[in-house]
Amino acid sequence: NRNPVNERWTLQLERAYLDFDGVGSEDGFIQYGLIPLAWIDLLEEYWPYRSSSQFSASFSDRYGYLNRSDLGLKVGGSAQEWGEWSLAIVNGEGVASDETGSKKDIELFLQS
Repeated sequence: NRNPVNERWTLQLERAYLDFDGVGSEDGFIQYGLIPLAWIDLLEEYWPYRSSSQFSASFSDRYGYLNRSDLGLKVGGSAQEWGEWSLAIVNGEGVASDETGSKKDIELFLQS
């Protein structure tokens, strides 16, 4: 992105995390750092046409309603016939802003 005030380019890191696989079970994992939130992987699976285009961007990309990634810890895995699950505790501010509050967000994701 280019800042219109000082004419400088800025770079924003979207994902940077440690990923430990095979924790607790063969499908278990732990992620720590600037983690992708569970909904974004599901969105990219079903809507692979994400871009900056007004016509192909998803609702959340177009209007900036939901965070794509956040600083925190996520654990997850597979629950046999129930499907996949993950639980994330994140700072709640998203990747684009600094942490301003003391409250945290919890995200539980289940997919069958």
